[in-house]
Amino acid sequence: MVIDLEVVNFIDSQRSAKLGDILALREQADVALRPDRAKPGVRAVLEREEFNDRLGHDHIHGNVHRAVQAQTGRPQLGGDQTAARSALGARCSLSAPTRRS
Repeated sequence: MVIDLEVVNFIDSQRSAKLGDILALREQADVALRPDRAKPGVRAVLEREEFNDRLGHDHIHGNVHRAVQAQTGRPQLGGDQTAARSALGARCSLSAPTRRS
């Protein structure tokens, strides 16, 4: 599963706890988790909370294309990020819900 962290500007204690829950579920289900496009502040929190050690540094990627390629074991032709996301069947986000007026 690829988690696109591009829209996450920071991780507070609630998001950190939720990510911990996701990691625990991943470990129980033996599913690969591959966060990508994390901003420097988010990466620092992931490092400090030792998520990177639990995931494995080889599971953290700079973009969706590389994450999907690592997950599937084959290159995504054309590098189309939309196709790469749909190849996994799901996209998760840790961003806060948006309220509409």
